[in-house]
Amino acid sequence: MVEKAKADPLNYSNTTFGGFVQACVAKAKKEYEEKGSEMQKLKKRVVELENKVKKIEELENKIKELEK
Repeated sequence: MVEKAKADPLNYSNTTFGGFVQACVAKAKKEYEEKGSEMQKLKKRVVELENKVKKIEELENKIKELEK
């Protein structure tokens, strides 16, 4: 039981205050990393959309040139 509590920092069965603090820190770190991962995905998506906008603008300019 003690080995399992040490192996899993999110296990709240450890009744010592130090264990509780460790579990809280581990949980907060995990949540922070998940949010960071989401932000990376969103930033990547923004870059993709910006590139698509540039491509559309280039194509619109070509159409305007051909219409002249």
